[in-house]
Amino acid sequence: KVDNETLLFSTSTGLVKLGEKKIIDDDLWVKNANNTYNLNTINELCLSVAYNESDSSIYLSTISKLIHIKDSVTTKELKYKNNPIIANKVLIYNDELWCATRNFGLLIFKENVLQNEYNTSNGLGSNTINKLMEKDNKLYVSHGKGLQILDLKSLDWTTFGVAEGIMDGSIKDFTVTKDT
Repeated sequence: KVDNETLLFSTSTGLVKLGEKKIIDDDLWVKNANNTYNLNTINELCLSVAYNESDSSIYLSTISKLIHIKDSVTTKELKYKNNPIIANKVLIYNDELWCATRNFGLLIFKENVLQNEYNTSNGLGSNTINKLMEKDNKLYVSHGKGLQILDLKSLDWTTFGVAEGIMDGSIKDFTVTKDT
């Protein structure tokens, strides 16, 4: 969600915008008959999208890379140790990009520079993250070994896995409600 009238969708064929708000350069968008717009520079499976309000830019994870699109001339691929990043979910929290990756764990970027990472060597149960969600200063992370909650104030992890009653440990999807 960009605002109350504009949404961004990651789809199997690219990025779609619903709404009239200017996001990056207008010449990058192709208008469809149903008042949606396709980003004309991306024609591949998109996994997740995040809109950064502070600079009106887009972070987009595709099946092959993670990119930051600021305008028609400023597109940058983010990498981890010179490897492409495939992120199942990206989100902006406190002007930082949080990436739930398929093989590097949880990566945190600020202004496209890696600031921090969580992986199996420092508390994360798996380096393959299925879903990521933030609510009330808690980061919910699901993966093949359970659900973990990172308190974003204290940076303490709480883990729910097989020992806590999750049958095989694997959690593909979840939701967080108001009373969580």
